[in-house]
Amino acid sequence: MKEDRVSITALLTTYARAYHATHDTPKIFDDFLAGQFLSEKERAWFGVKLVEALPLFNPELGASHPDPTTALAWMMKNRNAPTTISRARYAEDALVAAINSGVQQYILLGAGMDTFAFRRPEMMKRLAVFEVDHPATQAFKRKRLAELQWELPPRLHFIPVDLAKDSLVAALQRSPHDPLQASFVSWLGVTYYLTRDAVLNGDLPFHSAPQVCSFSQTSNSPLPGGFCSYPCLCFRSSLLIARRCNRRTWSRTSVSPLIWHRGSNCSNT
Repeated sequence: MKEDRVSITALLTTYARAYHATHDTPKIFDDFLAGQFLSEKERAWFGVKLVEALPLFNPELGASHPDPTTALAWMMKNRNAPTTISRARYAEDALVAAINSGVQQYILLGAGMDTFAFRRPEMMKRLAVFEVDHPATQAFKRKRLAELQWELPPRLHFIPVDLAKDSLVAALQRSPHDPLQASFVSWLGVTYYLTRDAVLNGDLPFHSAPQVCSFSQTSNSPLPGGFCSYPCLCFRSSLLIARRCNRRTWSRTSVSPLIWHRGSNCSNT
């Protein structure tokens, strides 16, 4: 991403969540607040760009020149749900299970425009949330929150960090995060923007405290409505996109040992 600009990926993810919440039935992940983060101009721009991309992903349908509504619906169902929506649902289901097991801290690495702290007020009574993201993206989000006049939950904490070069542990140490207490760490759609060294040799908190961390490689439980043309994915979605970008940093077999080496309790279901 550009050093001084909000992440386009963060906004695209927000668009995808908002579209799913307002257009799809049944809903895999109902982020009913996501659309409020986008202006009419931003929503229109993403819609146009996604429609224009249809021939790249479905040349046959693209050649038939479908109307924009049909083209966008295909793109969102086939390019959105298999990654953005399914991984969000999986991660939050795992988070709720962790909360019910006693975890009281939630770290979102690459939080973007995530709305958990506002969608789930009942959980915020039991949980401290630490949203970690690039300073430019986080500044955009805080500005948009101020424009929306949303009241910030007292246990929501913003941690601006450039994970490519800054110290996450140092940033967390300046916050109310308790390193001696277990945290649920969600890290979705970020690793393929970082180098292997930044991920494994940086000071991410996996080695410094008890963590509860769920990465899904495969799932035999299909989501409703035929949305998933791929298995339900969390970390593996990063692997797929990394390969498409010729960033062959990870392999399936290399992920689990590396995370175990970091001292995390990983559920590979």
